[in-house]
Amino acid sequence: MVVEAIADIGFSAVIFSPLPGWRGGLEGGLIAARELGLGALLLVFMSNPGADETFGTPVLDPQTRTPSPAYGLFCRMAVERRFDGVVVGATRPDTIHLVRELVGSLLIVAPGVGVQGGDPQQALAAGADLLIVGRAITLEEDMLAALKRILATLSSERNRK
Repeated sequence: MVVEAIADIGFSAVIFSPLPGWRGGLEGGLIAARELGLGALLLVFMSNPGADETFGTPVLDPQTRTPSPAYGLFCRMAVERRFDGVVVGATRPDTIHLVRELVGSLLIVAPGVGVQGGDPQQALAAGADLLIVGRAITLEEDMLAALKRILATLSSERNRK
């Protein structure tokens, strides 16, 4: 199973897509993650522009029988199923803020900083706990310098507060 391979490689957490649903999908993955001591994060809104077409689409909430954006149902699933956190694109600070209200103290991890246009300060101010910064560093010839620039930006912002 993929979860075991992730543990064998040495990662500390798994990001799950909510789209397979619980029974026969997420349930087995979450159980495996727990047995292997891995953190479990549920993707609730991607960072790419087309994510509105799925994660932002209104769907019928089976509990309230009213329309709700799909990401709202995914947030409730993360809380009810006791995931360790959720993933929301850093490109969507307004959504991060709304998700924070829905998931309370669950960890919010925000990818999409840099290349996809996510602003690290905005994502953190909106409620993200951790940022995923990949291509903004790995696509640079001097990756260490790129990392230092990002950290300096975050540090200077923190010092202004």
